[in-house]
Amino acid sequence: MVIGILGLFEQVVLAWAGERLNEEQAALIRDNLLADLADYTRTTQEAADRLDWRTAAIGRTRRKWAEKAFEDSVPDDIAKENNMSWLSSSAPSTVNEPA
Repeated sequence: MVIGILGLFEQVVLAWAGERLNEEQAALIRDNLLADLADYTRTTQEAADRLDWRTAAIGRTRRKWAEKAFEDSVPDDIAKENNMSWLSSSAPSTVNEPA
């Protein structure tokens, strides 16, 4: 007998509907899920912080070269080249990046 995808899904739902966990099992699963969520939250926050830092660093660099060009302390073409140099790097710089 061939069971379709929906029929298989229904069988899985029915099987799980009959499952029962005691309080200890439920607490263990809950604690593990909360620990996993905390790890994921910490990891994503660290990644977001690194991206925020990198964005700010790029902004500082671009602002520095724009100010130099505005003050005519460097030729426009050099300022433009240095202002856009962050585009050519394939990986984010980790120099002076916060730990």
